[in-house]
Amino acid sequence: MRNYNILSVIFTLFLNILEIYSNRLCIHLPNIALIGGTYDELANVDIKTCCMSCWNDPCCMFYTYDVNKRHCDKKATITESKNQRDIVSGVKPNDFRGSGARLRNIKIWGGKGNQIEVDTLQDCENYCYAFSMCTWMLKPKNHILNEGDKKGKCTCYKQIDHLVYAYGINSSIMPHTQFGN
Repeated sequence: MRNYNILSVIFTLFLNILEIYSNRLCIHLPNIALIGGTYDELANVDIKTCCMSCWNDPCCMFYTYDVNKRHCDKKATITESKNQRDIVSGVKPNDFRGSGARLRNIKIWGGKGNQIEVDTLQDCENYCYAFSMCTWMLKPKNHILNEGDKKGKCTCYKQIDHLVYAYGINSSIMPHTQFGN
């Protein structure tokens, strides 16, 4: 009987650790429905299962979860997003030690952004760290007047209103704050 109690305590601790860990793996975007790129669906699951399924799948970069239908769409890419109640989308962390994400060809929109010209995405991230999100785009080639003028446009955001596919743009969601609108 005593071994059963010890195993029960260990199992309970394991479940608590797993729940804490799974919350860290999810970058939730409440009330944002990501559109396009769905390659797999999970029916009758909770949001943690949706997040963990995406985390464990090398093809998954995003997910959209319908709270009312308990339905999960795993996505390899997206085309755009829209605001929609009872939907929670998510981004799979892929950088910043597993608690943030770098997104290629994805533009973040988040209200009025703070803009500056910088040389690299890393410079943009450093400048925007207090905002927690940024988008960086190299100037189009026809706007570069000389070799020393290869700066890109960096925009910092405090919230995500929506995401959209945009070739050549890099965005980052950096850890340390809550996300969403």
